[in-house]
Amino acid sequence: MKEPAKILEGHTKGVKEIAYSERHKILVSCGFDFEVFVWNPYCEKYIMKLDGHESPLVGVNCPPNLNAFITCDTKGMVKVWNITNYTCTQTFYVPNVIHVTSLRVVPKHRRLICGSRVFKVFEYTKPFVPELSDDNAIQCALFSPIRFEIYIAGERSIKIWNARTGKPVRVLRNAFDSDITCMAFDKNHRKLIVGDHLGKVKVFDLLSGIMTNELDGHDPQDGEISFIGYGDDDNTIITCGWDRMIKIHDDQVVELRDPKENVMRGKKNCHKKDIVSGDYSHNLGLIATGSRDSSVRVWDYEKVKLEFELLGHTSEVVVVKFLNPFPILLTADNSGQLYLWLTKPHDQAKECLVSWRNMFTLQKMCPITSVDSYYDPVSERFLLLIADEMGYVRIQDISSILKEHPGIVPTDLVTNNPKRNPWRVLAIDKAEASKLDETDYAHGYEKQRSGDDDEASELNEKEVDPLLKEFQFIQIA
Repeated sequence: MKEPAKILEGHTKGVKEIAYSERHKILVSCGFDFEVFVWNPYCEKYIMKLDGHESPLVGVNCPPNLNAFITCDTKGMVKVWNITNYTCTQTFYVPNVIHVTSLRVVPKHRRLICGSRVFKVFEYTKPFVPELSDDNAIQCALFSPIRFEIYIAGERSIKIWNARTGKPVRVLRNAFDSDITCMAFDKNHRKLIVGDHLGKVKVFDLLSGIMTNELDGHDPQDGEISFIGYGDDDNTIITCGWDRMIKIHDDQVVELRDPKENVMRGKKNCHKKDIVSGDYSHNLGLIATGSRDSSVRVWDYEKVKLEFELLGHTSEVVVVKFLNPFPILLTADNSGQLYLWLTKPHDQAKECLVSWRNMFTLQKMCPITSVDSYYDPVSERFLLLIADEMGYVRIQDISSILKEHPGIVPTDLVTNNPKRNPWRVLAIDKAEASKLDETDYAHGYEKQRSGDDDEASELNEKEVDPLLKEFQFIQIA
């Protein structure tokens, strides 16, 4: 019989269970004596003996991704201990049991199971990695300046955090059957509109957390929701998906009404390939969509009619963003190339204002993931906020654009416009072909399809001639 490598002595009664923390390299044991022993496996003497239980212990668990270990005794007292300083952080009792016999933690499902004559299952409200806001990858996040709350979507659930205290407020758990892909608020931030990977779109009341409406979704086979916008006072919801479709829904809830009847208008086959990004400008009455086919298209909001197409990118367009209140559209692709375009009603709509590359190093470009802008009408300060894949957030002052190009002024085509009719109901038909599809861009697109990306890139770059060729941004943070 093989001799033990080491014998750890300290318990005076039988040992019931031991647990090892791979992360912290410690061993925890418990048994019929009421203490919990913490060991260094390389030392014969225990490093800590923890008191607090009032009856024999039945189990100890060290969850792999949690800086804690959990113990339970026969009377149902459960204690959570901090593994770094060995303090008790939480104590609770298993209700309605006489004699607990076992304890088990299931980290994947965040469950604590206590066994007696019946199973008692507890759910963790905090993630197993306390320094992170969610165990899962964050798909999207929103900040509400009205409610002063942060909304974070991870997999199928949404967590709401108080922005003042940094504490979680509530959780909309398992809101979908697949991963959440995008979210948007209504005008007053009383509703949260959420879309998922299977093309479903649901509306939640932010006060109660209850789903109040489910909209007509996109194709469940290939219709992941890539953009959701809200029509402000029009009370409409704009959705775009990988099925290359745009839909504009009525936000009014009518009992026993088919969700398809809430779709007022839309457009099919808006791009050659999937729509992967979008934005809506209420003051301009325009919808912008970016696609895997490297093109950006701008649509009229009231009729969902193609206004114009912007060509110049050589890879899929991952970000499109209107820089309100100006008639400027920012577009960016997954190579790190960015453009600012003028839009209607500017006289030079469709023209590229300026182009630049988001450089991570002198040789390497980095794709951007999120964009926002801020304009102060008093000081006339115009800021651009850019976040990229490497985790950097840059704030750039682009106020000089307004001086270099005096024709750019704040624009509002909605207020006091008697000709507007945002509640038009039109049949959903296929998008009309752009003239550029058949003429100017046809050769470049064929090169991309044939795999000659370098030649297609050179062709497309020649087509973009920025109005401000030597413009430089001022980075302030």
